[in-house]
Amino acid sequence: MPYKKYSCSSKRMEQYVEKYFLSISGKIPVMIDGEPLEDRDGNAVMIDSYITPPTLTGLANYLGINRRTLLNWAKDEKCRYHDCVEMAKQRIEQYLEERLTTARHTDGVKFSLVNNFRESWTDKKELEIGPETRRSEALTAVSLADKLAMIITASDKARATMGYSENEESEDDQS
Repeated sequence: MPYKKYSCSSKRMEQYVEKYFLSISGKIPVMIDGEPLEDRDGNAVMIDSYITPPTLTGLANYLGINRRTLLNWAKDEKCRYHDCVEMAKQRIEQYLEERLTTARHTDGVKFSLVNNFRESWTDKKELEIGPETRRSEALTAVSLADKLAMIITASDKARATMGYSENEESEDDQS
C-alpha cells in the first residue's frame, strides 16, 4: 500500500495512480491465426492490455484507502487529489466504454458504468406519452360524478355524429 493517510502531494498521488494502472497492465503479442504478428524487423508486435480490468475499488485498494474516500476526493473540487482521481475515473470509464463495443456480454460493463459514472451514464427508460395518455392521467384526479358526466357528454357527441336523435333512440328501445 503506497499511500499513507493524506500525507502526499498531488504530484505524488498521480505517480501512485499511474503505478496502479501499470501494475494491472502489460504488453501482449498481437496474434493472427495463432501466430504472433511481426513488424518489418521481425519483432513481435506488442500491444498494451489490461491483465486485470481497472476498477475504482481496485484503485482504492492499491492506494490503501476506502473506495468511498476515493469517490469523495472525486466529488470535492477543493481536494488536492480531485483532478488526479477524476483522470483515473476517466481512464476506467474509457476502458468500460471500449468493452461495450468489443465484449459479448456487456451486462456487467453497463452495471459498472451506471453505478460508478452516474454523471454521464443512466439506465432509465424515458417514455413519451401522447395526448390521450395525458388526458387519461388527468382524469384520475376527477371525481366519479364528473367522470360520469364526461361519459354522457361523449356519448351524446357520438350519437350526434352518427345522426341519431334522442327520439329515434327511444323508439328503437321500445321495439
